[in-house]
Amino acid sequence: MGTGFSAKDRRILRVQLEAIEQPTPPFTQPLAGDAGSSMRWVSAVYVGDIEYREFTGHLRHPSWKGLRDIPASTVG
Repeated sequence: MGTGFSAKDRRILRVQLEAIEQPTPPFTQPLAGDAGSSMRWVSAVYVGDIEYREFTGHLRHPSWKGLRDIPASTVG
């Protein structure tokens, strides 16, 4: 995602995500190849609000709007 983040937003989000970092992915199936070798994993705590133009197998023109004020457990 390349837009919607100010420097201050990035710093705040980084601190929040570092606090919930976990050593392993939350998936039951193993990741293919070395996918995930450079990734960091976090617990599902926060819900992000992302606006995008369309979905064509992936998001087109995603833009970060911020964190939502709802628990991640309520999102399906």
